[in-house]
Amino acid sequence: MRVEVLGVDRLAKKLKPADLKEALNESCLLVENTAKENCPVDSG
Repeated sequence: MRVEVLGVDRLAKKLKPADLKEALNESCLLVENTAKENCPVDSG
């Protein structure tokens, strides 16, 4: 899967590399958790 983050260039200029990595990791976790909540469970 490919994900495009809009405005990541501006964000990268404002944050240190470690902070950027942490922010992107947290964002990915939020997306994953939301996808899991909205995904029907395969019971078969």
